[in-house]
Amino acid sequence: MPVPDLALLIEAARTAGVIAMTWFGNSPKAWDKPGEGPVTEADIAVNDMLQDRLRNARPSYGWLSEENPDTDERLDCEHLFLIDPIDGTSAFIAGDSSFSHSLAIAHNGVITAAVVYLPAKGQLYCAHAEGPATCNGSPIHCSDRNAATGATLLTPKVNLSPDLWTGPVPEVTRHFRASVA
Repeated sequence: MPVPDLALLIEAARTAGVIAMTWFGNSPKAWDKPGEGPVTEADIAVNDMLQDRLRNARPSYGWLSEENPDTDERLDCEHLFLIDPIDGTSAFIAGDSSFSHSLAIAHNGVITAAVVYLPAKGQLYCAHAEGPATCNGSPIHCSDRNAATGATLLTPKVNLSPDLWTGPVPEVTRHFRASVA
């Protein structure tokens, strides 16, 4: 049932934001995960809260989080939590407000509910299989543009490298945020 799952994700994301904001701008302890990039004590605290809260609410759901080792246990679950406790950890460490909490639920491999919360910006993006995507409760939608030229894209600069394109790189307005979610 996507709507109850969405309500659960929203509440968990908001709580994650409260936890993360206690460290934001306060030089959290940080270290590098080999081959993966930085992690902070805030990432771990948010992950621990999310794992406790979400798995207690939905004990039959599997778990896949950036901050936990992956296990085969999740492969036998009909539902799966997909979690990035702090997406944009480098930005978080640097004091950039564009980090987010990214939470989703998949049912048999199809995303049915998702939340991306940017607590420092006060932006809550939500979507579920039975309704419109929203930002802070207002419906949002994708552009109906059918060509990249002239579009505004949220993408890292590397994605516009000429060697990645079979033809010329389209002329676009590029924006970037540390949280790719």
